[in-house]
Amino acid sequence: MKLFIKVPALFLLLTILISCNEQIINPAEQIKDPREMTWTVDTIAYPGSIQTMMTSIWASSPNDVWISGHEAMGGSGAIWHYDGSKWKVAEPMKDIPLWSIQVNKIMGLTPNNIWAVGARNYQDLIDPSKKWYKDMIINYDGSKWREYTQNSGYRVIGLYCNTPNDIWACGDE
Repeated sequence: MKLFIKVPALFLLLTILISCNEQIINPAEQIKDPREMTWTVDTIAYPGSIQTMMTSIWASSPNDVWISGHEAMGGSGAIWHYDGSKWKVAEPMKDIPLWSIQVNKIMGLTPNNIWAVGARNYQDLIDPSKKWYKDMIINYDGSKWREYTQNSGYRVIGLYCNTPNDIWACGDE
């Protein structure tokens, strides 16, 4: 009877010791605190522009980073993409006829499902003091940009992507 109790107890003790040794030999990967990380700075400037100001960022990985904001020369530098080695201007204007734009927020669900919101800025050529906006909601499918027109006449400022069928946008007024 004593042997019947000693063998399982010995087996249990050996299992515990082996398990403990594995944790000591292969400790879990430690995640650094952001204050302990090494940070670098990239400067983004659209050629010929007097101002390139980015205000929103979204990334699916270190090799897939999107930023958006305002570029003072007509909108060509309002969205940028980082592929892990360099920044490149994203050109939604190739697929969508845009006017001068500001892109207030960019967010994605996957690398092939990126959403951006903002506004087209219009100005009366006869009376430059008269300005107005037209909403802008655009989606990138990995190869092409597509627009979802709301015709609200207001800027779209906020964006939240929950699932492919649950996208939220809000703005002025």
